[in-house]
Amino acid sequence: MREKGYRLESLPFPVQLWSGRRAVGTPADGIEIEAVTEANFEECMQVESIAEFGGREIREKAFAMEFAHPDFVHYLLRVKGEPASSLCLFRAGQYVRVENVATLPAYRGQGLIGHLLHHVQQEFVRMGGEQLWVCPINDRVERVYSSYGFETVGQLPFVHAFLGGAGVLELRA
Repeated sequence: MREKGYRLESLPFPVQLWSGRRAVGTPADGIEIEAVTEANFEECMQVESIAEFGGREIREKAFAMEFAHPDFVHYLLRVKGEPASSLCLFRAGQYVRVENVATLPAYRGQGLIGHLLHHVQQEFVRMGGEQLWVCPINDRVERVYSSYGFETVGQLPFVHAFLGGAGVLELRA
């Protein structure tokens, strides 16, 4: 991979498994969650273009590929009609992983992740999934997921390959 210009970095990722305790989905005025379709694809892309994901140039191609694949389901959270946050579920049989959780900077710190997690926990139960996983990107995010019923069960080394821009380690710094 290096001979083709890729940079590699090894990241220790905590692995969390959902305990079955559902996130509290306190109803809030103006918050709506919807599956991403062709009609709202661009609005979700706007959310997923956050700097932490490398910006639009980095995320756009992967997002389009995920959207086209039947094992990925993206959700868009709106606040008073405006796109604010997104989340993806990746399904591998009965195993489902939460991925690509993003919130636009103007909406951070408002507890939107709790609404999304409550929603996808309900979807997971409806799908008949066996295990719901998440691999948080840092200790702070790990604590957030813990407060929504995810328990850390171990750590896995994760090798991240990327062509350009900053790596995850650089973005964390």
